[in-house]
Amino acid sequence: MFAYYNPLDKQCKSVTGAIKKGEDCTFRVKTDANTCSLILQKDGGRPSSFLMKRIKDGFELTFTSQAVGLYFYGFDLGDNQFLGLGDDYTGHVFYEKKYFQLSIYDPLYETPDYIKGGLIYQIFPMRF
Repeated sequence: MFAYYNPLDKQCKSVTGAIKKGEDCTFRVKTDANTCSLILQKDGGRPSSFLMKRIKDGFELTFTSQAVGLYFYGFDLGDNQFLGLGDDYTGHVFYEKKYFQLSIYDPLYETPDYIKGGLIYQIFPMRF
């Protein structure tokens, strides 16, 4: 089975990186599969499935982000085939689910004044 998806390719994902709340993002998968569904799961939540529309060389779905948060997604190609995150950060077909990460942020969020110009240290005790 042929399947291609790269989240950094604007022909596959119309928005590179995080998505603003309320913004449209179009996902496109090039594949010869008979069916394709976007599987989207909010961190700690249950997965939702969205059937994608067939286009000339694969499938497409425009998603409008509604809630701020961390999400994980991949593509169900049917026949126990899942298009998910490969070791090179592009899509690969698996029998188990390996999800891409998607962040949805609030465009109205402003950094508090007390932190502007300051330094933040992240200390990881396991490294000492």
